[in-house]
Amino acid sequence: MDIKSQAASILSKLISLNKNQIINLIEIPPDSKLGDLAFPCFILSKKLKKNPGEIAMQIRKKLAIPKSSIFKKVEIAGPYLNFFVDEGKYAAEILKQVSKNYGKSNKGKNKKLIIEHTSTNPSGPTHVGRIRNSFIGDTLVRLYKAIGYNVETHYYVNDMGKQIAIINWGIKNKIKTSASLIKKFSKYKNNPDFKIMFVYVTAMKLVEKNPKLMKEIDDFLIAAENNKQYASELNKVAKTCLEGQKKMLARFGINFDEFDFESDLVAAGEQKKIANKLKALPEYKILEEGAHAVDLSKYGFERRGGGTVFLRANGTSVYITRDLAYHKYKLSLADKNIIVLGEDHKIEAVELKKLLEIFGILKSKTLDVVFLSFVNFDKVKISTRSGTTLPADAILDEGIEKIISKKKTPLKLAEKIAVGAIRYFELRVSPTKQISFNWDEVLSLEGNTGPYLQYALVRSNKILQKSEAKPSKASLELLVKPYEFELVKKIALFPEIVEKAADSYSPQLVANYAYELAQLFSSFYENCPVIRAEKKLQGARLALVKAFAHTLKNALNLLGIEEVAEM
Repeated sequence: MDIKSQAASILSKLISLNKNQIINLIEIPPDSKLGDLAFPCFILSKKLKKNPGEIAMQIRKKLAIPKSSIFKKVEIAGPYLNFFVDEGKYAAEILKQVSKNYGKSNKGKNKKLIIEHTSTNPSGPTHVGRIRNSFIGDTLVRLYKAIGYNVETHYYVNDMGKQIAIINWGIKNKIKTSASLIKKFSKYKNNPDFKIMFVYVTAMKLVEKNPKLMKEIDDFLIAAENNKQYASELNKVAKTCLEGQKKMLARFGINFDEFDFESDLVAAGEQKKIANKLKALPEYKILEEGAHAVDLSKYGFERRGGGTVFLRANGTSVYITRDLAYHKYKLSLADKNIIVLGEDHKIEAVELKKLLEIFGILKSKTLDVVFLSFVNFDKVKISTRSGTTLPADAILDEGIEKIISKKKTPLKLAEKIAVGAIRYFELRVSPTKQISFNWDEVLSLEGNTGPYLQYALVRSNKILQKSEAKPSKASLELLVKPYEFELVKKIALFPEIVEKAADSYSPQLVANYAYELAQLFSSFYENCPVIRAEKKLQGARLALVKAFAHTLKNALNLLGIEEVAEM
């Protein structure tokens, strides 16, 4: 039930603003003693040429609260009209709405959305810093599905880059991989993504020492743009690595609908079509060294050398050319597109959007980019190229081991707790905020953590299982005490939070909401006896506990955190 809408309906009869304008102006007071909603009269002051406090008094005199209203009174506090909800009536209306599907809506009905995320280079295992991209992308997928969108998840595989060509050269030449590196990751030495990394690290060192080898690899890439057999070799390398990456992501509850390969675009000649479009632009130029570029300086994009290169001097395409072809394809498939990218790709992403606008592709389509900062881990500089990496698989296994050693937790349960702990830690702050991974924080049962939230859900379920009575909606109007009412109000906000988190690409809103919800439940539980309450109140409080459990479970599901039976 939207109480803002109800307050707006009452006010719209008295002031010259429409209902939606009023809803957008209504605030939630910082202190519940000031009411449950507040309407500021400042906005009317200029038009009516009166003091906002005087306006508030005039509106209040004319304002009549209908008997059917959820509000019991409206008071003036300076320039504000403060609305007070009838606690019992409100609790009854809210808790009757809460079910297993609470928080879902049809806002995006009949709209198709593509979310591309992760898209890690297929040169080794995904590390703990980059997997934040996967957590954010997967949570956005869950959020948009919850509000009714037809969501399709895509993973863009860069299988035509120099890294893959170097790995392919190493495999074909059967180079001897680093024994020390294999020993370092001995537990995962048979995983396909790790095998690819072993080749990459060793081959990279050899190639860097020998310019002739680098030319051989460059020549191979030139041939691959025009020879399907060469391109298929690169594709095979990427697919091998991807098999390992997919298994790791599945451990974290992350799956994809489509894997889109650069080599497929190249085989279809799509990069050549884009290159021809770019050559036709007035901003097209050939740089001194012979590379083909577009000068976007008039749009604010200054590039060293005089332009954004889209073809090398040897005629091969660069990443942005193939990326333009890929986004042209993706934009044709859906009403809306979202990409999740690291902040190190910000300049390229903005240029990409500008070129898509210049081509006229974005006229009727939406493409939004969600940028994120990466995760630091104990000040370790992570680099797959040098083999100094912290693979997500290894981090998850370390978390599982810590949980098992601390409480002798069964393996399957420990994995669910570790996954929830890691996901929550990387989701609880804004994507653009840099974070440092710390096991003490990640696995704590106290404070703003995944295990704390899983424990809160376990505790609520235990109450429901332990009670001989059943939750009852017949006496919900008895829930008028502050600890009960604050929990009811927080439960009522969940559908709004889900929509807001999706619309603003802010998974942390759901995480923060879940934590605040759990805190309010803890306060309610400590101050309002459930099982020992008299019969009618017991039934109502059990209904509140059940509503809390539904809401928290749904919030955790949006964050990719599984419910557990015990902690």
